[in-house]
Amino acid sequence: MIEKHKKLIIKISDIVETDSINIDENFIINDSNLDSLSILTLMSAIDQIYQIKITIEQINSSKNVAGLIDLIEKKSI
Repeated sequence: MIEKHKKLIIKISDIVETDSINIDENFIINDSNLDSLSILTLMSAIDQIYQIKITIEQINSSKNVAGLIDLIEKKSI
């Protein structure tokens, strides 16, 4: 896993208030574990780490961390 993805995992663990060891590519990203403020915080973190902008809809449609990383990689090209 590249360094930027590790930073993202750590940020997600901070947002959901759990240890980063509990966050892997299968960790589900949805309304049950991310409220609206958490999603905005995640959007800001992605912008800071990857210098790209993504929408709330894109985060919600990514379903899990692997989907979010795929989305980020596609937008980074």
